[in-house]
Amino acid sequence: MLDTLAKRTDSHALFSSTKIPAHIIDMVQVTQSSLDKPHGKEFACLVIDIYYEVARQLENPKKRDKMLVMLARNSPSSSPIRWNRC
Repeated sequence: MLDTLAKRTDSHALFSSTKIPAHIIDMVQVTQSSLDKPHGKEFACLVIDIYYEVARQLENPKKRDKMLVMLARNSPSSSPIRWNRC
């Protein structure tokens, strides 16, 4: 998130988990104007589905380590992929 905030002038943090040590809050927010775009609601639902599937995979002891490595390898800070393609 900090990477996005630093690069985009049209985004801002509403809250930071730095204010509550030892707790992590994961959240995805979508503006109404994004939902109103063609296929906007479908895209938001896809993001939610992917989030919960990744969380489910991380809860599986047999898949957790592999998932963590994959996520770290593909994080915005370590990947040349442009993450704001949508």
